[in-house]
Amino acid sequence: MLDHFHALIGIGESGMTLGRIYGGFKSVSTREFWKFHDGKLWQRQFFDHVIRNEQDFFETVKYIRLNPVGANLVEDWKEWEWTGEPDL
Repeated sequence: MLDHFHALIGIGESGMTLGRIYGGFKSVSTREFWKFHDGKLWQRQFFDHVIRNEQDFFETVKYIRLNPVGANLVEDWKEWEWTGEPDL
């Protein structure tokens, strides 16, 4: 997406909180952004959704994949360069 992103993130065995994982991502990506641009990259908050079961997981994957289609950036989600693994 042009003004936000969606990701499926699991804390796994790291024991890190989602906020810490996300904060680390924002920090690293902002430093890279500043190599080419000035200003602010991220808003302070983020929104999360806990995946509670397999159906919820696949509905979330579908929502993420169709997001660039709904924004008229591509006609098929497979055309979006940053979609990730197509065979879930």
